[in-house]
Amino acid sequence: MAVFQAYIEAPVEARFCFYVGPDLCILIHQRRRLLNARERLKLARNILLIFALAFLTLSPIARNVPAGATSLGSQDPDTLLEPSVAGEARSILDNLYRGKSDLALEQTERYIEANQDHPLPYLIKARVLREALPEQDDNKELIRKNAAPMHDILDKVIDLCETRMKAAEDDSEHRFYRGWAWMFKAQLHALGGSYWSAGRSAAKGNQDLKKYLSEHPEDPDAKGIMGTFLYFADTLPAVIKFVKTLFFIPGGDREKGLAYLNDACAEGGLLATDHKIILAAIYTLFEGRFEDGVSRFMDLLEKYPSYLRLVEPLGVVRTFYPSKLWQLMQIENSALDRHMAEQREGVDWDTIHRLRYHRSYSSMFFESPSAAIQEFRALVDEAPDRPDWLVPLSLMNLGCIYANLGEADKATDACNRILEDKGMKRFHDVAEEMLEGNHLIENSILEADAGFIRHIYILEQAWAKNGLEDYRERKGATVLYDFYSGEALLLAGDLEEASNRFLSALDQEVPSCSQAYQLLSAVRLAEIKGVQQDYKSAEKYLDKSLDYYHEEFLIDMLIKARKRFYERLSKGESDITPSVLVYAPRTLD
Repeated sequence: MAVFQAYIEAPVEARFCFYVGPDLCILIHQRRRLLNARERLKLARNILLIFALAFLTLSPIARNVPAGATSLGSQDPDTLLEPSVAGEARSILDNLYRGKSDLALEQTERYIEANQDHPLPYLIKARVLREALPEQDDNKELIRKNAAPMHDILDKVIDLCETRMKAAEDDSEHRFYRGWAWMFKAQLHALGGSYWSAGRSAAKGNQDLKKYLSEHPEDPDAKGIMGTFLYFADTLPAVIKFVKTLFFIPGGDREKGLAYLNDACAEGGLLATDHKIILAAIYTLFEGRFEDGVSRFMDLLEKYPSYLRLVEPLGVVRTFYPSKLWQLMQIENSALDRHMAEQREGVDWDTIHRLRYHRSYSSMFFESPSAAIQEFRALVDEAPDRPDWLVPLSLMNLGCIYANLGEADKATDACNRILEDKGMKRFHDVAEEMLEGNHLIENSILEADAGFIRHIYILEQAWAKNGLEDYRERKGATVLYDFYSGEALLLAGDLEEASNRFLSALDQEVPSCSQAYQLLSAVRLAEIKGVQQDYKSAEKYLDKSLDYYHEEFLIDMLIKARKRFYERLSKGESDITPSVLVYAPRTLD
């Protein structure tokens, strides 16, 4: 009770989060009120995703073994490690990045058999198994169950390293492997909700890696690993700063972390690909530098076009990137179509399901509402187990689309399906809110085959203008009309008139099912202010966008990241020019 009272009496700006036991219990003071169920859900997901990304590149990957280094070979511990051992590790990871996880897993078994007393093959196996962990699920018990075999493998690595470190005069290489294994365990603990264990493991890993770097300060692989940790340990959001201290997670340094990661990418160590991936993720999801992050992911896709995890960030960020929206949609469609045609073992179906969801979400606003309905319904009918949020969120979006189409019965049915399923209990409050708002839709504002939407984004301006005028004659100046006419003007380069249309959208009173158009209008206004170098106003509009109804937690992350981007610009801490609205002036006449 005393702890809770401390939260209640904290200043308005204070935002803290406290975790008790295996179940996540959140007591948060935010502007002197407790978060509602929907906000708690978003916060929990943000925390899990942050920890997941924080240790993404701490997954063990093969290191170069210098001539003269000792090995843990099964016959003679002092024999040199054969070059083929490191080469096999690289081959396994290459198959993983080429979308052949089944082949990679087969290779690891042979790899371990041939090198049973060396830590590297076990680390590589854990890395391959990590690919299938249900990291985006809310079911922490399932995550812990799936992570158990990896913990066993990592414990073996730690035991092997400690045995060798006791016997060897130069123990730095095995200290590196041990530190890496501890960091990997920290990631797995965090994803499973075991934050105490995560903090303790991270502290041990940090200690090993710091000592290793003191002896090998120019090692690009070690710099990349430590840079990742330093960045995320420093940039945990305010709501879990207290948790970081409570669970003894070592402190970080954002600037040093980014510098280390950029060095690791430039210096071309064996881990360069992993470091490039994490840096692209940081720039996109945490720094809000969409321009840089998207460019980096597209470069990586040129080398690894079959690695779907490189496609997923592009599928999410395109909502915020109107000048590349159609190009990014084509990249995702191509990757999805290619993988769905491959009915073979080893296809990453979990990521495919998520990509299909993201594609449907984008189609709902930027291509064809009817196509979004078809895809969302297919996902609901197929009912994949993972991720566990996919079916309820597909139903929620179906409810929004049907409500905007004026099909109240179908909207009500979608919400009732959530309420009838105990497994979707955490979404019940949201579904009830949707049902209460449905009666506010007196006239439909959406049409299933609104062709003018697609014309806007493929820059067929004359068709778009005619379609918008026809829509207004039939439906009036709805929030949908204001948003899409603003989009057409924006892509034609008329920022002033586009701003007027987006502001008009914000002025309307609309039910929750239609507020996504206001959220997007506020985001566009922020980018217009960014182009005009009015960074404070950009921050204001991004803040406002979060007030509108939405359920996608990655949308939250991107908006907050972009706000941090503009905060740094307004403080003079960055000189990057915002360019997601790069356009060639056109006319709507």
